Amino acid sequence: MSKRLENKVAVISGGGSGIGKAAVIKFAAEGAFVLVADLNEAAGQETVSEIKAAGGDGHFVRCDVSKSEDVRLLISQAESLRGRLDIIYNNASVYLPKADGPVTEIAEDSWDKIIAINLR
Repeated sequence: MSKRLENKVAVISGGGSGIGKAAVIKFAAEGAFVLVADLNEAAGQETVSEIKAAGGDGHFVRCDVSKSEDVRLLISQAESLRGRLDIIYNNASVYLPKADGPVTEIAEDSWDKIIAINLR
């Protein structure tokens, strides 16, 4: 049976937990080599361990998607490890409890952090 993502190289941000982790597991099950990008190293490494235990392949890269240099290094890692990048799944996002709120009331630094992670 053919796997839909066999021999593809994918980067999934926020891949250490939640929807990102579920995507990593599915992409790996479909044959992709997945770079798990996350701020949480323990969670990211655990996700990689899970996909490898299930017969998939992947690699963890610590990445703060709000920092362009981290994102450049992430893409560079994909190219270094597999020679190319086929898929980017920009899943990482943030909600800041006690800091998030109506746009007319949110602090500028909170706004900047949310925009940098969720949109930029």
